[in-house]
Amino acid sequence: GNSVGDTATYTCDPGFELIGSETTTCTRVTVNSASFTPDPPECSAIAIVIGFDPVLYSVNEADGTVTLRITKVGNNPQPVSVDFGTESGSAMAGTDFTSVSQTVTFGTSDTEMFVTVPLIDDAVLETIESFF
Repeated sequence: GNSVGDTATYTCDPGFELIGSETTTCTRVTVNSASFTPDPPECSAIAIVIGFDPVLYSVNEADGTVTLRITKVGNNPQPVSVDFGTESGSAMAGTDFTSVSQTVTFGTSDTEMFVTVPLIDDAVLETIESFF
């Protein structure tokens, strides 16, 4: 059993963070009862946000490539992988750019990664086009 003055120390599994006090202490409540205070903490999944920065790029086909910056906000105790792929919009894969499909992996200390998309200069004067 537990005695007044005993302590309990809490930790969370990788990928979770402790919300509340790491340690609780057994304290007397009445002559015949005791309880641990403060209340035990909770483990909450660590939030990680991954996205493009900037979210919109403007380039000319003659530039040859566009390099997209992918950022990660949040602490990950293990590598985190994201699948990346381009899709045609008004710019068409095979005509305006070369499709790219790959997995980007962020290490525990990585905050940014880069993906390069080859552009195809078809020498045709065009309005603004986009791909996703």
